[in-house]
Amino acid sequence: MSEVRETVRAALAEVLGEQPAGDQVNLQDQGLTSVESISLVMLIEERLGVVFPDGLLALDNFTDVDRIVAVLTPLLTGTNR
Repeated sequence: MSEVRETVRAALAEVLGEQPAGDQVNLQDQGLTSVESISLVMLIEERLGVVFPDGLLALDNFTDVDRIVAVLTPLLTGTNR
């Protein structure tokens, strides 16, 4: 899943204008707003060919890179049932 992690990091860099400070750094503390979160979701969906179900669009699922990857993994592997 390193490709997923790199995709998330690249999308965050595009949205934030800088690389995330670390995989466990709170993205809101780094400046990610709710509006930017929407842009982030759209970029990730486009680049990975996945759709976040409405139930996963809570800000709690976008707190840091590790959490985003944890949310994406079952969607990409088909184990989200």
